Amino acid sequence: GYLVMFFTKFYCEINWIEYCWAQCKRYAHEHCNYTLAGLPAQIPDALASVKPSTIHSLYH
Repeated sequence: GYLVMFFTKFYCEINWIEYCWAQCKRYAHEHCNYTLAGLPAQIPDALASVKPSTIHSLYH
């Protein structure tokens, strides 16, 4: 029982994951110290900054 979802190319506004990535990138941009070592350090925090309730609301 797997559900496969195909999304059209180049339509970011209808692909829910793009909104999640945008939130992650915004968080990283606001909290990064702009060094090569600083950006990878922010990735776990950036991913954690997107709340499960936000993901659920975007997906449904």
